[in-house]
Amino acid sequence: MNDRGPEMVTRDSARCAIYRDAPEWNHRRTAAIGQFACASAAEGVALLDDVAAKLAREGFEAVIGPMDGDTWHAYRVVAESDLSPPFLLEPISGPHDLAAFRGAGFAAISSYVSARAKLEDAIVAPRPRCRVSLSRLGTAATRTR
Repeated sequence: MNDRGPEMVTRDSARCAIYRDAPEWNHRRTAAIGQFACASAAEGVALLDDVAAKLAREGFEAVIGPMDGDTWHAYRVVAESDLSPPFLLEPISGPHDLAAFRGAGFAAISSYVSARAKLEDAIVAPRPRCRVSLSRLGTAATRTR
C-alpha cells in the first residue's frame, strides 16, 4: 500500500476501497478494488462502473477485484458454495458480490476450488514398493524397493 492507503468510495449502500498500487497484471498498469460490499447487485454495479471509469481516466489499464491491494490480503469472490463454513482464511462474499462484479464486466482471471473430505478417505495405505527419484546437478537416480 502507498503511504496514503486506499481511497474509500461509496455510492448509495455500496462501498469499496481503491488500491492504486496493486501488482501489475498482464504488463498493464493495474488498480485493485477491495473491501467491497453492496446491498444489491444494481448498486454494486453502479459503484464498480463509476470506479472503473475513474481509474481509466487516471490511466489505469486494468482493474482487479475484489482484492484488498494484493494477494497477501483478502481477495477472491465466492462463485459457488454448498453453504458450509469456509476454511480458515478463505473469503466470505456478500450475497450480491458476484452478480455485481459480473454485471460491471469483470471476468475471472483465476479460479480456485476447495473441497472437504473425510480423513479416512484422504489417507492412503503405504504401498509395499515405492520409487524415489533423486535429482542433483542434472543426474537422476531411481531406486525401487
